[in-house]
Amino acid sequence: MRTTFDVQGMHCEGCENSIKTALRQFPAITAMEVDHHRDLVAIEHQEMDVEAVAMAIARLGFTVSQT
Repeated sequence: MRTTFDVQGMHCEGCENSIKTALRQFPAITAMEVDHHRDLVAIEHQEMDVEAVAMAIARLGFTVSQT
C-alpha cells in the first residue's frame, strides 16, 4: 500500500531526517520518500494505522494531512 501526506513546515534536509528517524519506528513501513521541496512524505507499507504515522510526524512540530 502507498500513503502520502502533505507536510507543512519542512524547510531543510534536517527536517527530512527528523521525519525519517521518527518513521523508522514503524516496522510495517517498507519504503519512504520525504521531500521538503514538495512538502511530501510518502510511505510504502503493509497493513497499519496510518493515523499513527501522521501523529508521529505532527509530534515533531509539522502540520500533516493525508492526501
